Amino acid sequence: MNLEDIIRYDPESVYVDFKREEYRKEKYYALIKDIVSMANANFKGSRYIIIGVDLSNGERTYPGIKGPLVDSAIYQNLVHEKVEPEIDLKYYSYQFEGVQLGIMEISGCDNQPYMLKNELQPLKKGDSFIRKGSTQLPFMRSDLDKIWANRMHDQSFKGDVEVLFKENKTDKLIVKAVRDFMLPSEKAATQIRDEVANIDRKTFNNIEDILIGNIREYLRETGKYSNMSKDELKSKLATVKQDYAEHDLYDLHEVKSTKINFTVKSLGEQYIEDSTIKIYIDKQPGLHVALDEYTNPKNKMFEFKSRFDPDYPKVWIEGNQYCVEVNLPSIKHLVPLQLFEVDLRITFLQELKGKSVPLSFEIAGKNLKTPIKKVLNILVE
Repeated sequence: MNLEDIIRYDPESVYVDFKREEYRKEKYYALIKDIVSMANANFKGSRYIIIGVDLSNGERTYPGIKGPLVDSAIYQNLVHEKVEPEIDLKYYSYQFEGVQLGIMEISGCDNQPYMLKNELQPLKKGDSFIRKGSTQLPFMRSDLDKIWANRMHDQSFKGDVEVLFKENKTDKLIVKAVRDFMLPSEKAATQIRDEVANIDRKTFNNIEDILIGNIREYLRETGKYSNMSKDELKSKLATVKQDYAEHDLYDLHEVKSTKINFTVKSLGEQYIEDSTIKIYIDKQPGLHVALDEYTNPKNKMFEFKSRFDPDYPKVWIEGNQYCVEVNLPSIKHLVPLQLFEVDLRITFLQELKGKSVPLSFEIAGKNLKTPIKKVLNILVE
């Protein structure tokens, strides 16, 4: 702001006030009230009380100040003693059109609200005021709400966030589709059905097989179900999905899955604080996102998970989407951070070959006004 233009043209407002004379001791309360009011005003930049200007009778004249100015230390000490938090106050001489003016500059008003910390009659401890336009008003709750809203805006993150696949440090990843996939329960069911069919066939042929000496074929073991009766096999078939549930989960989500992770970093000048990152993946045929980390059922009795072991990401199904969530204390400025402690497991079956699977990211944080959204793509070959 050009100080000369302010003196010559600007009306009184939230950032400028004109006074005919300097503040004397009997008017120190008025000085404190003026400074507190201007410091609390909704304005970015320095505020000015310009002394030696007369606006009476609708005209602007410059009688100026005769002789030396009041020592700036007197005003500064008074403000230091009576106002909290601290206000940066300067008072200096300014020559304008051949006369001396006193410029009281109030700057760095970024710790509002300001108020009296000691009594100065008629002002009381805790009194506070705010300047709106050219008017001083008592400080109200609504003014405090606006200050907090402005502070949150000032402290909000400004910039962008980069999210990349950890595997290749780009926003696209190519994966191979799993071909000819069959769950362990489906394989077992096929073996059981084959054995039932084998029993039915041998019922008609076993006497002939014995008579012609084909004992070896008759006694041949055909698998783990070969010694079971037909009724036992049918009973096994009825519960095969349940019996192999853990094997199915392990094979689908661990053996056949692609392990995926990401890096995230702030491209702004600040950290993103208390960040929550959500990933949304549309469900479609052939796509399976593991809801947990599954262990090999064969080794289950030998495995022990400590509370100190890294955790698999939080994954759930909501409507027609897989949802993944992770909480981070902060996303650092220009420092890539691995998103998951344990890689996300996604299985891509043959139905997805030639298709693209989008992953929609939503990044929220304490100092983000609105979530930042990103989309990464997985191409299935």
